[in-house]
Amino acid sequence: MAINDIFPFKEGMTQGGSQDSADQIQVRVGNSYEIYFLSNGKVGKTTKPELVGKWVRNSAASVVSTKTFKSGDGFWYISAKSNDELKNAPYSVTVAGSVLMDGEKEADLSGLYSIISSPYPVDIPLNGGVIPVNGSQGGSEGTADQIQIRNGDSYAIYFLSNGKVGKTTKPELVGKWVRNSAASSATEDTLPAGKGCWFIRQKEETSVKF
Repeated sequence: MAINDIFPFKEGMTQGGSQDSADQIQVRVGNSYEIYFLSNGKVGKTTKPELVGKWVRNSAASVVSTKTFKSGDGFWYISAKSNDELKNAPYSVTVAGSVLMDGEKEADLSGLYSIISSPYPVDIPLNGGVIPVNGSQGGSEGTADQIQIRNGDSYAIYFLSNGKVGKTTKPELVGKWVRNSAASSATEDTLPAGKGCWFIRQKEETSVKF
């Protein structure tokens, strides 16, 4: 679906004449980002009423963006409001679109660092739900594929275990996601519906299925 159909303007969202003064959506592509912002119709000294409340790309701000997303694509939504403003007057963003109800979906990965999200309308377990193909296992987050899920101002970090926990080998952990702070057991944590996360892979040939 197109970006302007998925994220319709609603009260609380901030329009502006540039990415610095408006809500943004950032999509990771390779090692950089495509940036879109919510226009107030101002393009330099010109006013274009057809742009008001529409998403435009920062490099093509004079036209409504036709950017499309597929189910499961990840992105950053960056509010123009400060943290204090959001605490005092929080707002929600309506996201429309289609979701998978069954079947299997392969994530689109871009480089070693990718933002992914579940294509399903329910929380999914990391173990059994986020499945690395040809993944890199390790005894720590630095040597293995990682999932990082933002939690407030920090991240919950998980890595794909090779079963090594210090000097001990635990066969039941091989190929399982473990949390870096509790690496002696397979995590029961989930990837919440509608929430994106970082997938950090050690090699380009690794892919992810849901």
